Amino acid sequence: MILTLDSQGRIATAFAPDRPRSVIEPILPTPWYGRFSEYRQHLGRWLPFAGEIAWEIGGEKIIYWQGRVESWTSAS
Repeated sequence: MILTLDSQGRIATAFAPDRPRSVIEPILPTPWYGRFSEYRQHLGRWLPFAGEIAWEIGGEKIIYWQGRVESWTSAS
């Protein structure tokens, strides 16, 4: 896993050149990408409130997950 940081030292991207991927056999080593943004401070920690994950298949990045945190509450 290779992580890159933004100008504030927070994780901006993640990359794995050969993450195992399988829909059916065989399991294939496949480039994998993550991108994280919209950092907000919560209880003294910076958390990414948006992110997306993609596989690189056939030379093309295919996003298979996107998410955004709408709200955050902590247990007492």
